[in-house]
Amino acid sequence: MSEEKLYEAIVIIRPDLDKTNRENAIETLKKHVQDCEGKVLNGKVWSEQRPFCYPIKFVKGAQKKMYNEGLYYLLEFNLLPGKIRTLEDTLKLDDNVVRTLILKKG
Repeated sequence: MSEEKLYEAIVIIRPDLDKTNRENAIETLKKHVQDCEGKVLNGKVWSEQRPFCYPIKFVKGAQKKMYNEGLYYLLEFNLLPGKIRTLEDTLKLDDNVVRTLILKKG
């Protein structure tokens, strides 16, 4: 059986969320990792309202918007390599996540 690896994720969260919904979105990110049997090691806001180089089209369900900026959240976690795809798919379905990049560290 393989062992857990260290990963880092940069998640762009919708900029139009109020403070309470933003905190809930961050907690949901952590819960997604835990639901995939991972362990969150560290998480922090990397940038509050960082502008994009170009507008990003955001389409989730009935929502269709263009965003020019977003909240960048940095998340470090341990997870089995076989669960990464499940986590990526889960984050794609999250209504508050605009984009995600997951990298293996080390």
